[in-house]
Amino acid sequence: MSTPEPVPVGVAGGAGGTQAVTEDLASASAVLSRAGDALDTCLRALDSCAALLDDAARDAGPAVAGAVTRADAAVGHARWGFGGVGALARDADDLGVRLTAVARTYEEAEERARGGIGIATSVARAAHDAVATQTWVTRTAMGLGWAISVPGIVGRLMGRDPVGEAVMPDGAPPMTGYINRGTVGTVTGALGTDVIMDQSAYDAVVMALLGATRGLDALFEDRYTAAVPRGPRTRSEVATSMEDLASSLADLPAPPEGAVAIDELMGADGKRRYVVTIPGTADWGHRSVNTADGEGNAAVAAGQESDAMRLAVDAMERMGIPRDAEVMLVGHSQGGMVSTAIAGVEGISERFTITDVVTFGSPVGHLPRVDGVRYAHVEDVSDMVPALDKGANPESANVTTWTGDARASGDKTVAAAAATVLGAHAMTTYRATGKAIDGLDDASTKAWRDGTKGYTTSVSANRTLFSPATPPREVGSQPAPQREPEPVPTPAPSR
Repeated sequence: MSTPEPVPVGVAGGAGGTQAVTEDLASASAVLSRAGDALDTCLRALDSCAALLDDAARDAGPAVAGAVTRADAAVGHARWGFGGVGALARDADDLGVRLTAVARTYEEAEERARGGIGIATSVARAAHDAVATQTWVTRTAMGLGWAISVPGIVGRLMGRDPVGEAVMPDGAPPMTGYINRGTVGTVTGALGTDVIMDQSAYDAVVMALLGATRGLDALFEDRYTAAVPRGPRTRSEVATSMEDLASSLADLPAPPEGAVAIDELMGADGKRRYVVTIPGTADWGHRSVNTADGEGNAAVAAGQESDAMRLAVDAMERMGIPRDAEVMLVGHSQGGMVSTAIAGVEGISERFTITDVVTFGSPVGHLPRVDGVRYAHVEDVSDMVPALDKGANPESANVTTWTGDARASGDKTVAAAAATVLGAHAMTTYRATGKAIDGLDDASTKAWRDGTKGYTTSVSANRTLFSPATPPREVGSQPAPQREPEPVPTPAPSR
């Protein structure tokens, strides 16, 4: 049996990106343009000088005629001679045009390398999904109508309803043809430029959501107080690839109160390193102490500290991670936002040595980046979540973005999942994209792979899960039993 074609993936930025090259070329072109303007000014001054010398030659007497002639010859040479102002101006203009053309060629190559889909494919997918969604709505309405009919009720009571099973659709409809990173990014981009009362409409919406979620949390939700170990430290697998990092997120336990995983790695070089794995949003209500909630999304998007950030940092502190030990932060969706935000917190470098941030399906374009940290962002053209920020990710030597098109995967299961809104954002889909990234050999991917070898070539790993501690809640006059998730003392790692 032949192996299905992997998810197509494009790469932008990173060590092999052309952004720095095109910026340098653009700067050089601007310098040459300014030099050409200066030479043109000089040429006009020489033209004026030549005109004055022509007038002087007509009026010059025998005593000065020779000097005027020699001056006129010198001006002429300066204007049009070999290496003169005119020749230099022409050369500067020509070189500026050539540099601009080279820069444009680099930019076009980078755009092609970024991945994505063409207009024809986008239109075809949108049309297909619009028709399929309408069909799904029609079948759902028919199925609900049958369910409340007498035959439908009788069939369910008898334990067999073949008509209802045949009418109702199987699962969610395909919608990523018209709800995807491109269409949602157009909306959020417009909100980012539309100003309302001295702030962008994007910021106004985020602040309104933050106020609402924090208000509801204050009324109904247990307050986050600390991170506590959830059970003893256990053996875990070393993530040796991007696919493994995605798998670690996909397989992360999801207790009701939430959890963050910290893997302590023993490197082949004898050094201890740490991988902190942070899941995406898991709580859309206001009853659980789970920090991966709506408030966390809004707080990080607004540039403020969230309980999810506090949980991760408190877990790192509780783990006893030494100041000089290298740390990688890995997150999905909100977890990726939290990872990126933590790396950019002022003063965090005085507590931890964060070397890497890896995100999957996260809207992190507007979050700050810091020198000395490698940022690896994995997105999909069908996933709308990465577009819920103010713009695209920056492109620099330490920021690499991989864009997959899971709908074009040769694996029919992956392609079908990517056609739905939830499926395109799921870690199972990003696991397939991670596998495709592992097969790339471009300069940016190889540079990231080489830079993270200290983690991926480790010889052993031990994992500790951390959950939020829940304070006791009063029930009448008696406090409710403590719902803290079984704290177990964690020995400090050897240094």
